[in-house]
Amino acid sequence: MRKIVLFVALAATSFTLFAQPKQGAARPSFAGFFGPRQETVQVWPDGAPNAFEITDEERERVRNNGSDYTVATLDIYPARNPNGLCVIACPGGGYAMLSNTHEAKDFKDWYNARGITLAVLQYRLPREHHDVPLSDVKEAIRIMKGREDLGVKHVGVMGCSAGGHLASTAATHLTGDLRPEFQILFYPVITMDLSFTHRDSHDRLIGKDASQELVDLYSNDKQVTAETCPAFIVAASDDFLVPVKNSLVYYQALVDNHVSATMHLYPTGGHGFGVGDNYIYKADWSQELNDWLNVVIKK
Repeated sequence: MRKIVLFVALAATSFTLFAQPKQGAARPSFAGFFGPRQETVQVWPDGAPNAFEITDEERERVRNNGSDYTVATLDIYPARNPNGLCVIACPGGGYAMLSNTHEAKDFKDWYNARGITLAVLQYRLPREHHDVPLSDVKEAIRIMKGREDLGVKHVGVMGCSAGGHLASTAATHLTGDLRPEFQILFYPVITMDLSFTHRDSHDRLIGKDASQELVDLYSNDKQVTAETCPAFIVAASDDFLVPVKNSLVYYQALVDNHVSATMHLYPTGGHGFGVGDNYIYKADWSQELNDWLNVVIKK
């Protein structure tokens, strides 16, 4: 009996030592023998360098939608059998709130089943502080590139609607080691040109009276270069909220700069279908995305 008790005690001690990371080390991606686990990490644990003040009323209003002006987090869903890819998802919401379910977290099973780790970025809402969301996704890429414990080797970005604007901003504005290696865009806002942007996204990111310089800076079709990462774009021709011209001009800019790009436009679907099972073309775009990831990205 004493031998059994001693064995259990030693096993428990070994498990504790194994499960707890050293001071300053990355958090483990597993829970004992049960495989990878979800975790949430602060993007700016010591405070964001570009934090700004808001009223308590403003903070409470967006928190009711699971969003924030002051805190950015990463919800990480590791793949059990990682293939080296990580997707950082930027939810939509017009830069007014975050659509965290069908445009972000609900993608986890689809990606995980393919060996891809999903990290959902709860980015800070800008309130006309245009540099804030981009700084959050930049830091998120830095964090995930350091997660070798999760088998992460290549980091890309994904975004729906205004989240697609943020993802394409990362793809066109970031440089060097923090440039994403691929981008996946669902019915994205691309331009800040008032003739075909999503007006609310424009106003909340750069302000109603933004200068032409800011309009051009965040019109991401104008920021594409030969160094921009490969793109996968999905949209519906009858999008009633974000004109499909956003996707068209971005695709053309990618092609003009000799960047690998694929675009799938469906006749119906409107706006905001995300990964919802009720979308008639889900099987189509999901198969196309699966093939693109295998052929273009994992080659």
